[in-house]
Amino acid sequence: MSAALALVACDKDNYNYSGLKEGYGLLSFADAGFVVSEETNTRAIEPASDNTVIWVYNVNEDGTVNLEEPVDLAPNDEDIAYTTYGAVKTNGITLPGGDYMLRAQTKDAIPMVGDAAVYGIDEPFSIIAGQETPLEELTLYLYKQVKVSVSYNEAFQKSLTENGGTTTVTLDSENFATFNVTPNDFDSDSQYLYIDLTNEAKEVQDAGVSMEISVVAEMYVKEDGVTSIKNQKMTAAVTGVKPRDYRKIQIHKEEIKDGGANFTIVVDDLEVDTELSTDISASEGSLGDDPNAPKGDGGIKLINIAGLGTTTTPTQAEWNDSFTEDEMDEETRPAKIVITPDMTQLQFKAVAPGKIWDFRVLIISEKIEPALGDVGIKDPELDLIKEADLVKNIASIIPFPYHNPSEGMYVQGETELDFVLDDAIPILQGFFVNDTTTYSHIHTFQMYVKDYVGKSKTIDLTLEVLNPNYVAE
Repeated sequence: MSAALALVACDKDNYNYSGLKEGYGLLSFADAGFVVSEETNTRAIEPASDNTVIWVYNVNEDGTVNLEEPVDLAPNDEDIAYTTYGAVKTNGITLPGGDYMLRAQTKDAIPMVGDAAVYGIDEPFSIIAGQETPLEELTLYLYKQVKVSVSYNEAFQKSLTENGGTTTVTLDSENFATFNVTPNDFDSDSQYLYIDLTNEAKEVQDAGVSMEISVVAEMYVKEDGVTSIKNQKMTAAVTGVKPRDYRKIQIHKEEIKDGGANFTIVVDDLEVDTELSTDISASEGSLGDDPNAPKGDGGIKLINIAGLGTTTTPTQAEWNDSFTEDEMDEETRPAKIVITPDMTQLQFKAVAPGKIWDFRVLIISEKIEPALGDVGIKDPELDLIKEADLVKNIASIIPFPYHNPSEGMYVQGETELDFVLDDAIPILQGFFVNDTTTYSHIHTFQMYVKDYVGKSKTIDLTLEVLNPNYVAE
């Protein structure tokens, strides 16, 4: 370990032990200090400093540590019970005789904050009345925790009875604690759960553990026009949960066309900076392949019903026949659809035999994306179900269907969904105003469809729009 990372107190211990209160001893830091383990960090950080935070906990007779009530080391401050290394390194801490545990961390949080690298150590010690207990140098190791947040959409919360519902989050139920949260008392914007994997074997950390989520809720349920109270239960499982992951659990209720409702547990993952910087910048990503995920694409298709014919590129048969039971059928699908100046129709029908659960469209276009930006939309991925108002507001740029039961508009729960893009043709041709030299523009609408069973398919609808004003040189 390099000397630059070591912080060791060298002050001579001049404390007057004879002045100890009867029954008390002294925890001395005169020969102690804190160092940060280089083995657990791949990026240089500041040495452990006087700001290192210290808590002391009582050890019960059965050897367990009372983490609920730390010893008050800051009697003049009602809000905190900890102190800092800088405050105690000269005179130490006086404590009644007994068994204790010292916790030292680089951040003043219990549990440790999830969006920053936190280093710490738990060290047991004993105090003998009238005597000094010296601490030697301690090494702070990186905490390897999983961060979990839970949130509920408004429709779910409105359905709850006064008894409400409880979400249970269990990370590898045989080894780790279970956490319970309710929509009524949980603020997902500021509160999180933390599960520490620091002491688990390396092979366990590398492979990841499983997380089980269950929701038990007493809810108002409307069936055939009659509202009753029923207990609803949902469960979901996620594998490969590893240290420094951030799992966002979202509990959703969505209304469907027949007047009923569907519920689901959605788990998103934020994978933090693998270099474990002090200030993590996280980027959202997928959970990766789930070995238990449903296989196949569920027969999801995007069938042309108008606009393509026997002389278009491609023909209607070439496009429609490319959708087969083969999950890799996109490799044989025509790469693009050519929109000629004389075309006036372009209509498709999305087919999902297992009923649409999720439908998103990613727009990839050098022309459309700036136009979306002009109306304040920075993300070119549109959620046709959860972002109904946004999709509706951009109809003048690209007219997509959206889910809004109050308007009689349904996407979720449907087995077929019409995309009438006739009005999109003049809009896309309008990007050629006063342009006679550009031959064509390319616009891709990448459609992601997932059904209720969990089967999904991504379909690229790529349009090459020919310039109606083009003049060949």
